[in-house]
Amino acid sequence: MNIEQMKARKQELGYSYEMIARMAGVSIATVKKIFGGEVQSPRYDTLQKLESVFSQPLPSKVREVEFKYDVSDHSYTAEDYNTFPEYAAIEIVNGKIYPKYPSDKPKESRYKSMTFHQLASDTKNGSYTYEDYEGFPGDLRVEIVRGYIYALAAANTAHQLICGDLHVQIYGYIKANGGQCVVGQAPYDVCLFEDGLTTVQPDVYVV
Repeated sequence: MNIEQMKARKQELGYSYEMIARMAGVSIATVKKIFGGEVQSPRYDTLQKLESVFSQPLPSKVREVEFKYDVSDHSYTAEDYNTFPEYAAIEIVNGKIYPKYPSDKPKESRYKSMTFHQLASDTKNGSYTYEDYEGFPGDLRVEIVRGYIYALAAANTAHQLICGDLHVQIYGYIKANGGQCVVGQAPYDVCLFEDGLTTVQPDVYVV
């Protein structure tokens, strides 16, 4: 099915751009550009997704359509976000969809009321995991590296100024070069390696 045939089916079925986007799993901006003629040669996989829409049963409401999205599409907007179901734990950064950090309440942990010194002298020190880290008292600024707990000292003025400048420089470089990376600053938990034994709070990080 080519674009002109899809346009005809769109009119016949009365589909809105919102419905097509949700059913195909692509952004509304992408749908508008393709059906509006702004994009002359859409990606083949995108065309396949759009074509599949017209073979699906007509949904009674767009919000009842199964939630799906295209990880390679960088044109998602606030308009798309407003159509996503509440259960979709996602956020949009620079036009791309990312899973949102889980908001579930952490499980009760035996570490919850422990001090740093108690945690450091605990028999588990040396094999702490991210799951343990989540159970540490919220007022402790710590990291775990290869299972060992380390206290984080408060940053001094020079440290903060350097980190702030690094953030600005890296962010500016990414924006100027059309990059899709996201740059952020501490405090933010970054779990390194699949074994879960290292969770740190980098001064500046790029994802």
